[in-house]
Amino acid sequence: MKKKLKIFLSVIFCLVMFVNTAFAGEEINWKALEAKMFANKISTLLPEGVKRSKAFSSLQRGEYIGSSCVEISNEGYGTIGIYADTLAHVAVKKIQMKIFLDRWDEGRKDWINVKEFKFTYEAGSGEILNSASESFTVDDQPAGYRYRVRGLHGVWTYDGKTETHGTMTDGVLITNGPA
Repeated sequence: MKKKLKIFLSVIFCLVMFVNTAFAGEEINWKALEAKMFANKISTLLPEGVKRSKAFSSLQRGEYIGSSCVEISNEGYGTIGIYADTLAHVAVKKIQMKIFLDRWDEGRKDWINVKEFKFTYEAGSGEILNSASESFTVDDQPAGYRYRVRGLHGVWTYDGKTETHGTMTDGVLITNGPA
């Protein structure tokens, strides 16, 4: 009977040790999340005259995230406009957005990632954090191709919980001339 009790307690001790180490980090595994969020989503190649594409989170309102959004626009002369936001309907400790810029490869008939951007916002002492947004342009990519934007949006609560959403635009042609 003592031997069974020792084995049982040893197993419980090992389980507790493994559980504690598994949740030690606060970082999101962005690569795994990217594969999961965009596995079955398809981007349409929009016609030449379409200048922008906007995508809201495809999930219902989350427990913490109220909405998330990405947008891509043809600003003309090879400039790509990018906008992203994450809105929480409660105060959170941290918001992160990882934005992926992809270009359509006609030969491979597939999207290739050409750039990534990561933005982190943390609530300061006495501050309330419940939204984050970024708007910027990219002008170091070749014109004459269709580009899309994918966004991973994450929030961290004060009680240690994390929630994420994924958003993805359709493909917009970036032109060399005026938009």
